[in-house]
Amino acid sequence: MPNAFLLIITKLMMLIDSCIRLFIWRDIHVEKSKLSVFIYIAISVVPILVYIFPLNKMLHFYILYFIICILQNMLVKTPVKNINHSFRVRFVMFCAIHLFITGITALLTKYSLYDILTSNNISLICMFLSFFVYSVVKIISKMAKVEAKFAIHDDKVKEFDYLYQFLNINIIYIFLQAFLCQFPEYLTTNLGALLCSNILSVFLISCYIHSLLKILDSKESEKFHYALSSSVNEYNSKLDELRLHVHYDALTGAKSRVFLIQETSLLLNKGLLFSIIYIDLNGLKNINDNMGHEYGDEYLCNFVKSLSNQLRANDTIARFGGDEFILLLPHCNKSDSEKRISVIKQNICSMGIFSFSSGISDTTEAKTLDELITIADKRMYIEKQKGKT
Repeated sequence: MPNAFLLIITKLMMLIDSCIRLFIWRDIHVEKSKLSVFIYIAISVVPILVYIFPLNKMLHFYILYFIICILQNMLVKTPVKNINHSFRVRFVMFCAIHLFITGITALLTKYSLYDILTSNNISLICMFLSFFVYSVVKIISKMAKVEAKFAIHDDKVKEFDYLYQFLNINIIYIFLQAFLCQFPEYLTTNLGALLCSNILSVFLISCYIHSLLKILDSKESEKFHYALSSSVNEYNSKLDELRLHVHYDALTGAKSRVFLIQETSLLLNKGLLFSIIYIDLNGLKNINDNMGHEYGDEYLCNFVKSLSNQLRANDTIARFGGDEFILLLPHCNKSDSEKRISVIKQNICSMGIFSFSSGISDTTEAKTLDELITIADKRMYIEKQKGKT
């Protein structure tokens, strides 16, 4: 019969270990009811029952412990896959620690491996120490805030396949060792191999967790890069919107003075021929005074719309001032522009709705926009004065 006291404190240690794990889970959103928590803690001591019945201690304990790890994982479902909740990691880590402590006990005491595996008292002490060490490691990890919280989705993390295969190989290896321990009389000379193999298991599990963290750090970097790209795209979108406001007149929809300056500078730098037509609407002040500024604004918008219908695809109409507009006509000289403005006036002024004066200049007369505007403005003014006489 096993020592009753050792059996009780080992059960207590297993209960404490389950409570510690639940405490760690408290920090994340976990779906759990009081009943599931009670069942979770209660079934944690089931594997220790193998010490009451005349069964092989090591193999049957590991089988039961593995099943309980799966059941506990099913009882307390988490919205993400967390390394602290992975029954595979739990199982391999605990068993590696247990086998390691068993080997150390055999090396540092007068007991042989056969004595440890066949004596209930010594086996229970090793089991108690294993749970104690395992719990202490988790507590230290919790205090040091190094416990890992992972959001791993099966359909998005193909790179985790090799790591999970490695865990599965470790589980098979653990069960193989437990099976071999059924024959402890043949393992005495291989105690060093047993000890070293489990030191290696702990080391490999640490490498596994480290690799997992690296992959998830990379995922976080990708998320950061995506967020940064989104910010840049948003910034570019706002920049395009600002450019749109800068390049267009908010009221009439005609091009802005800024756009006109940029466009003419580009044509001048290339040495291309173009002309400008300086337009000044007649009678807008009277319309504003007699009918209101709202009607005056509508008048301006309708004028721009009518004038735009008379232009070529590469022509530009820009609002230069309150009722002043400039037509930019690429590849047109002064003579061509005179013919075109004559046709435009006939088309949009014949109904008596719109009336404007105009002046023309081209790049054969000046080499800067200011000079071109000055020349065209003077000619527009002369035409306006003629209209008053």
